[in-house]
Amino acid sequence: MRNVGKLVLVLALAGGLDCMGQVGGGAAAQQAQSPEFLTPVEGFTGMVRSPDGKPAAGVEVTLRPGPYPEAPDPYETKSDQNGRFVILLRRTGGHAVLPQTHIPMNTVLARDLAGNLAVMRDFPAEETPSNLDLTLEPGLECSSTIKDIEGAPITNATAELLMFRRLTMVPHSEGAMIELWKTASPDDRGGFSFAAMPKSMESYMVRVAAKGYGSEMTNIESAQLTTNRYQLPPFVLKRADRQLAGRVVSAEGTPVAGASVAFHGEGQPTADELTVQRVKTDNKGCFVFGSVCEGAINVYANTANTSGHVSCQGGDTNVVVRLNPPRR
Repeated sequence: MRNVGKLVLVLALAGGLDCMGQVGGGAAAQQAQSPEFLTPVEGFTGMVRSPDGKPAAGVEVTLRPGPYPEAPDPYETKSDQNGRFVILLRRTGGHAVLPQTHIPMNTVLARDLAGNLAVMRDFPAEETPSNLDLTLEPGLECSSTIKDIEGAPITNATAELLMFRRLTMVPHSEGAMIELWKTASPDDRGGFSFAAMPKSMESYMVRVAAKGYGSEMTNIESAQLTTNRYQLPPFVLKRADRQLAGRVVSAEGTPVAGASVAFHGEGQPTADELTVQRVKTDNKGCFVFGSVCEGAINVYANTANTSGHVSCQGGDTNVVVRLNPPRR
């Protein structure tokens, strides 16, 4: 990402940007009014076009950096009245880092929400474009509703849209990662939607969850869709109104303090995004999860050198997880 010049040159190339107040939100607008804004800064320009090739104004343009050392921060702006935009490359650190087998990549995503149009462009981190030309294409819109098992709408839920992203690896193999993209809150009927999703993405996941309820997830395979507007079946969440409790014991049957315990089951509550809930056993080897749903559950426990699991039902309060003998 070192092949870009001074921002003052970038702005000259952009030609016609509307006072720069539209670029990068409020922070960029404040910088535009100060002399320091004309100091050297990494960045690149671009143009967004509608499907007929004409400049597209007011389009959301987002830089989504890949997870690699010294990656820039995410950046969001909008195209001006001439369809032009500027992306600034700022680095504050704190990025997750992939194994060195992955080629560092960045993504620019342009979305016209009203028109359900989108385009996504990936490029290697060391090949930052000097003037990116993006032509919008028909995007994907998906919608659904969230209900409880009695059919009543759940309005305190959160819907998450997650992307399944292919990662180029060395040598000549492929890996994948899942990352959170957008969130939505349901309306008073439990309805929600996501619009302008690029169809070039291999697949998406939609996950819904609500406090006091379980969670549900479904996949959307882009290649299998024959329409740009897709109605997902309703998400039905069970109430998390039961406890799950028990003990972790060694292979000899003695209590194990400080063991990490987690559970998993279809429709069960989870922690943030895709992670599971975890607790530690007390000095008597006991654990408690306060909110689980009815249904089958697998409970997992582990220490530094032992692990074990057991199947049970939501609401069981005398679960015993026996750890396997330590590895020799």
